[in-house]
Amino acid sequence: MELQIDNVRYPRDFGKYKCTSRSSSGRDSSTVELVAKYPEQMEPPHSLNYEVLGLTSARISWQHPYDEDVTGYVVAYRPSQSLSGEKQTVETVNSNVVLSDLLPRVEYQVTVKAKIELSMISLKSSLVTMTISLTHLLLLLAHDQLLSRLPITARH
Repeated sequence: MELQIDNVRYPRDFGKYKCTSRSSSGRDSSTVELVAKYPEQMEPPHSLNYEVLGLTSARISWQHPYDEDVTGYVVAYRPSQSLSGEKQTVETVNSNVVLSDLLPRVEYQVTVKAKIELSMISLKSSLVTMTISLTHLLLLLAHDQLLSRLPITARH
C-alpha cells in the first residue's frame, strides 16, 4: 500500500491520513502522519530594498524562499552610529513594512528575520543601510510642489 501526496503545503496538508484499500479479497487500512521538517537553520529573507516615503518614513521590502510557509517577519533597525544601542523592532505578516519616526540624514541599519512556527526563526537577512538624504527630501518636496500645481478635475 502506498500513499503519495503531491505539492504539499504547510500547514494545510500536514496531519493524519488514513489510507484504505478494498478488493474482492477484503479490506485493509493504515494511518500515517505527515509532519513538517525544515532545515536546522532556515534561509533568511533576501533582496532587501528601501523606498523613502517622506521626511521621517521609509518602506522596507524583501523576498523569502519559503514565503507561503512564513507566519510573520521581525524587522530590526537602529541608527548606524549607535551600534551598541537598542534595536527597535516591528513585526508584520507582509513582506514589507513602513518604518516611521526616522531621523532625516541619519543612516540606519535594517535586518529582517522570518518566522515559520512559534519556535522557528530564520537566520538574519543581510544588512541594508538606508539614509533619508537631503536629495531624497528635495525630490519629495519637488514632487509635492509639482502635484500642487496640477489642475484637479472632478469626473462622474
